[in-house]
Amino acid sequence: MTSITALTSIAADFAHDQAAEAADQIAAEVLNIRTLEDRGRDRFDFHDLHVGNIRRALEAAFNAGVETALQAAETAEEHQAETDTRDTAAADVEISLLETASHADAAERAARNASGAESAEAAIAAAAEAARHAQKANTSAEEAGRTANANPESDGAQEFAADARHHVGRARSAAAEAMRIATGWHAE
Repeated sequence: MTSITALTSIAADFAHDQAAEAADQIAAEVLNIRTLEDRGRDRFDFHDLHVGNIRRALEAAFNAGVETALQAAETAEEHQAETDTRDTAAADVEISLLETASHADAAERAARNASGAESAEAAIAAAAEAARHAQKANTSAEEAGRTANANPESDGAQEFAADARHHVGRARSAAAEAMRIATGWHAE
Protein backbone atom coordinates (compact mmCIF):
# COMPACT_ATOMS: atom_id res chain seq x y z
CA MET A 1 0.00 0.00 0.00
CA THR A 2 1.27 3.46 -0.84
CA SER A 3 2.09 5.70 2.13
CA ILE A 4 0.36 8.98 2.84
CA THR A 5 3.72 10.71 2.29
CA ALA A 6 4.00 9.26 -1.22
CA LEU A 7 0.43 10.28 -2.06
CA THR A 8 1.08 13.79 -0.70
CA SER A 9 4.21 14.00 -2.85
CA ILE A 10 2.22 13.01 -5.94
CA ALA A 11 -0.38 15.68 -5.14
CA ALA A 12 2.28 18.33 -4.49
CA ASP A 13 4.05 17.58 -7.79
CA PHE A 14 0.74 17.83 -9.61
CA ALA A 15 -0.13 21.16 -7.94
CA HIS A 16 3.33 22.64 -8.47
CA ASP A 17 3.17 21.87 -12.19
CA GLN A 18 0.00 23.93 -12.52
CA ALA A 19 0.77 26.84 -10.14
CA ALA A 20 2.76 29.07 -12.54
CA GLU A 21 0.24 28.62 -15.34
CA ALA A 22 -2.67 29.49 -13.04
CA ALA A 23 -0.87 32.58 -11.69
CA ASP A 24 -0.17 33.86 -15.22
CA GLN A 25 -3.78 33.29 -16.26
CA ILE A 26 -5.19 35.08 -13.21
CA ALA A 27 -2.80 38.01 -13.67
CA ALA A 28 -3.82 38.39 -17.30
CA GLU A 29 -7.58 37.87 -16.93
CA VAL A 30 -8.29 39.53 -13.57
CA LEU A 31 -5.54 42.11 -13.13
CA ASN A 32 -4.81 43.00 -16.77
CA ILE A 33 -1.12 42.25 -16.25
CA ARG A 34 0.36 40.71 -19.41
CA THR A 35 3.14 38.78 -17.72
CA LEU A 36 4.48 38.09 -14.25
CA GLU A 37 8.03 37.90 -15.55
CA ASP A 38 10.42 40.49 -14.13
CA ARG A 39 11.21 42.79 -17.05
CA GLY A 40 13.64 45.06 -15.19
CA ARG A 41 11.66 48.31 -15.63
CA ASP A 42 9.50 49.97 -13.03
CA ARG A 43 6.80 50.90 -15.53
CA PHE A 44 6.45 47.19 -16.48
CA ASP A 45 7.06 45.58 -13.08
CA PHE A 46 4.91 47.80 -10.79
CA HIS A 47 1.14 48.19 -11.17
CA ASP A 48 -1.59 50.23 -9.48
CA LEU A 49 -4.51 47.93 -8.77
CA HIS A 50 -8.00 48.46 -7.43
CA VAL A 51 -8.77 46.55 -4.23
CA GLY A 52 -11.74 44.85 -5.94
CA ASN A 53 -9.43 43.45 -8.62
CA ILE A 54 -7.01 42.19 -5.98
CA ARG A 55 -9.92 40.50 -4.18
CA ARG A 56 -11.08 38.83 -7.43
CA ALA A 57 -7.50 37.71 -8.16
CA LEU A 58 -7.13 36.20 -4.68
CA GLU A 59 -10.51 34.45 -4.96
CA ALA A 60 -9.55 33.10 -8.39
CA ALA A 61 -6.23 31.86 -6.95
CA PHE A 62 -8.04 30.21 -4.06
CA ASN A 63 -10.55 28.53 -6.39
CA ALA A 64 -7.73 27.38 -8.68
CA GLY A 65 -5.99 25.91 -5.64
CA VAL A 66 -9.11 24.04 -4.60
CA GLU A 67 -9.60 22.68 -8.11
CA THR A 68 -5.94 21.69 -8.34
CA ALA A 69 -6.17 19.95 -4.96
CA LEU A 70 -9.19 17.98 -6.15
CA GLN A 71 -7.38 17.01 -9.36
CA ALA A 72 -4.28 16.05 -7.35
CA ALA A 73 -6.39 13.90 -5.04
CA GLU A 74 -7.89 12.18 -8.07
CA THR A 75 -4.41 11.58 -9.49
CA ALA A 76 -3.25 10.17 -6.14
CA GLU A 77 -6.30 7.88 -6.01
CA GLU A 78 -5.54 6.63 -9.54
CA HIS A 79 -1.94 5.97 -8.49
CA GLN A 80 -3.19 4.11 -5.40
CA ALA A 81 -5.49 1.97 -7.57
CA GLU A 82 -2.56 1.09 -9.85
CA THR A 83 -0.45 0.19 -6.81
CA ASP A 84 -3.26 -1.94 -5.39
CA THR A 85 -3.51 -3.78 -8.73
CA ARG A 86 0.23 -4.50 -8.67
CA ASP A 87 0.05 -5.66 -5.05
CA THR A 88 -2.93 -7.90 -5.85
CA ALA A 89 -1.11 -9.40 -8.83
CA ALA A 90 1.94 -10.13 -6.68
CA ALA A 91 -0.28 -11.74 -4.02
CA ASP A 92 -2.05 -13.89 -6.63
CA VAL A 93 1.26 -15.03 -8.11
CA GLU A 94 2.62 -15.73 -4.63
CA ILE A 95 -0.33 -18.05 -3.99
CA SER A 96 0.43 -19.88 -7.23
CA LEU A 97 4.09 -20.03 -6.18
CA LEU A 98 3.17 -21.61 -2.84
CA GLU A 99 0.97 -24.16 -4.61
CA THR A 100 3.79 -24.94 -7.05
CA ALA A 101 6.30 -25.39 -4.22
CA SER A 102 3.88 -27.60 -2.32
CA HIS A 103 3.40 -29.85 -5.36
CA ALA A 104 7.16 -29.97 -5.93
CA ASP A 105 7.63 -31.08 -2.31
CA ALA A 106 4.94 -33.73 -2.77
CA ALA A 107 6.59 -34.95 -6.00
CA GLU A 108 9.92 -35.27 -4.16
CA ARG A 109 8.24 -37.23 -1.34
CA ALA A 110 6.67 -39.51 -3.92
CA ALA A 111 10.08 -40.03 -5.53
CA ARG A 112 11.52 -41.01 -2.12
CA ASN A 113 8.59 -43.40 -1.68
CA ALA A 114 9.38 -44.93 -5.08
CA SER A 115 13.01 -45.31 -4.02
CA GLY A 116 12.00 -47.15 -0.84
CA ALA A 117 9.21 -49.19 -2.45
CA GLU A 118 9.15 -52.91 -1.72
CA SER A 119 7.39 -53.88 -4.92
CA ALA A 120 7.12 -52.82 -8.54
CA GLU A 121 3.48 -51.88 -7.98
CA ALA A 122 4.36 -49.58 -5.07
CA ALA A 123 7.16 -47.97 -7.09
CA ILE A 124 4.84 -47.44 -10.08
CA ALA A 125 2.14 -45.96 -7.81
CA ALA A 126 4.70 -43.60 -6.24
CA ALA A 127 5.99 -42.62 -9.69
CA ALA A 128 2.42 -41.91 -10.85
CA GLU A 129 1.85 -39.77 -7.77
CA ALA A 130 5.09 -37.86 -8.46
CA ALA A 131 3.98 -37.30 -12.07
CA ARG A 132 0.55 -36.01 -10.91
CA HIS A 133 2.20 -33.54 -8.56
CA ALA A 134 4.64 -32.46 -11.26
CA GLN A 135 1.67 -31.75 -13.54
CA LYS A 136 -0.13 -29.82 -10.80
CA ALA A 137 3.08 -27.83 -10.12
CA ASN A 138 3.28 -27.04 -13.82
CA THR A 139 -0.37 -25.89 -13.89
CA SER A 140 0.19 -23.61 -10.85
CA ALA A 141 3.35 -22.19 -12.39
CA GLU A 142 1.55 -21.51 -15.68
CA GLU A 143 -1.12 -19.59 -13.75
CA ALA A 144 1.62 -17.62 -11.99
CA GLY A 145 3.19 -16.84 -15.37
CA ARG A 146 -0.10 -15.69 -16.90
CA THR A 147 -0.81 -13.38 -13.97
CA ALA A 148 2.75 -12.02 -13.99
CA ASN A 149 2.63 -11.44 -17.76
CA ALA A 150 -0.67 -9.59 -17.41
CA ASN A 151 0.97 -7.32 -14.79
CA PRO A 152 4.49 -6.60 -16.06
CA GLU A 153 4.81 -3.55 -13.78
CA SER A 154 4.61 -5.78 -10.69
CA ASP A 155 8.18 -6.71 -9.78
CA GLY A 156 6.91 -8.99 -7.01
CA ALA A 157 4.74 -10.92 -9.47
CA GLN A 158 7.69 -11.35 -11.84
CA GLU A 159 9.95 -12.65 -9.05
CA PHE A 160 7.32 -15.07 -7.73
CA ALA A 161 6.68 -16.41 -11.25
CA ALA A 162 10.41 -17.08 -11.70
CA ASP A 163 10.47 -18.93 -8.37
CA ALA A 164 7.44 -20.98 -9.47
CA ARG A 165 9.29 -22.05 -12.63
CA HIS A 166 12.19 -23.20 -10.43
CA HIS A 167 9.82 -25.39 -8.39
CA VAL A 168 8.40 -26.91 -11.57
CA GLY A 169 11.93 -27.99 -12.42
CA ARG A 170 12.21 -29.64 -9.00
CA ALA A 171 8.88 -31.43 -9.48
CA ARG A 172 9.81 -32.65 -12.97
CA SER A 173 13.17 -33.92 -11.76
CA ALA A 174 11.49 -35.78 -8.91
CA ALA A 175 8.92 -37.30 -11.26
CA ALA A 176 11.65 -38.36 -13.70
CA GLU A 177 13.62 -39.97 -10.87
CA ALA A 178 10.53 -41.78 -9.62
CA MET A 179 9.82 -43.06 -13.15
CA ARG A 180 13.44 -44.23 -13.49
CA ILE A 181 13.14 -46.13 -10.19
CA ALA A 182 9.78 -47.63 -11.17
CA THR A 183 11.13 -48.63 -14.59
CA GLY A 184 14.10 -50.30 -12.86
CA TRP A 185 11.71 -52.25 -10.64
CA HIS A 186 9.61 -53.24 -13.56
CA ALA A 187 12.66 -54.47 -15.49
CA GLU A 188 13.58 -56.90 -12.70
